[in-house]
Amino acid sequence: MLRFTRKTATTFKPISRFGIGLLSCFIVADELELSTRNAAATDGPLRLSITGLKKFFVLQKRPNPFRPMPGPAGDEDGERKFAGTSISVRLDPKAEQTGFNLRAELQRQLFCPPVPVLLDGRAIGFDPKQTLEEPWCERRTIRVSARHMASIGKALQHKFITELEIDLFPIDVTQHSGTPDLRGQMILARLRQSDDLTNALRSTTGEVKAKAIRIRKSL
Repeated sequence: MLRFTRKTATTFKPISRFGIGLLSCFIVADELELSTRNAAATDGPLRLSITGLKKFFVLQKRPNPFRPMPGPAGDEDGERKFAGTSISVRLDPKAEQTGFNLRAELQRQLFCPPVPVLLDGRAIGFDPKQTLEEPWCERRTIRVSARHMASIGKALQHKFITELEIDLFPIDVTQHSGTPDLRGQMILARLRQSDDLTNALRSTTGEVKAKAIRIRKSL
């Protein structure tokens, strides 16, 4: 149970019912700071400092001065300037003994976070605007390089005479979606048919069918 450091007129009742599981941070942390500001409130921001599940917490509010928020050095006075909530967590080095790599874990878990996530000043994941809102390419045709044609020919066991071409069609799901829950970008790639490619695919398909017939007869 969390306790006030001094008696106040406000009674704090943690119910852990509508929250975000904040206290679970203590699985890997030994201290956390929560800074919040209500857009409609007139009494300014609030800061809550917690150093453990069974220890005291400190609630900071005006007119008392705020102590600096943990983070990169600068002129930040600890008060949140805009509406919203920030959470700062100090990791406990004793909580992990297997060489935990925080950056690698964040990159594995956060592909396209809706809010910016920074670690040591560097962003984690992709920008949602560029990933979900903007098409990844223009409609165009590209020619397959000689190196890639050699790889495809090796897989199909065919030596190509003509160059292969691929048509790219961007699909803006976000713009044409009927619901805000479905957003994103896609690319449809179409390999242009040619007699050279058709013969290679037919030859490969014929070999697969012949192998299937031989296997079926042997069973």
